[in-house]
Amino acid sequence: MSSTHVFLREDRRRGALQPAYSGPHKVIQRNDKVFKIAVKGKEVTVSLDRLKPAYILADSSPTKQLNKKPTVNEPPTPPQIIKTTPYRQASQIP
Repeated sequence: MSSTHVFLREDRRRGALQPAYSGPHKVIQRNDKVFKIAVKGKEVTVSLDRLKPAYILADSSPTKQLNKKPTVNEPPTPPQIIKTTPYRQASQIP
């Protein structure tokens, strides 16, 4: 595995809606079966079996996406048309 960041599998008991992996964590050092990674500011040595590579895109910063101005060549997005069909008549409450 040659990625710069990894996800770490948490081996503790967790609830149904809690994620199985934490991260991404920065890789500090690689060996054959163990990696040294930064977890919450500390160096932790973990087995390769508990790691999953993290693929980080170069342009994934949210500030670049929020500050993006539309160019003149982009066509405007058409409005959504919502069509309603009554399935039964509404009864009036006395």
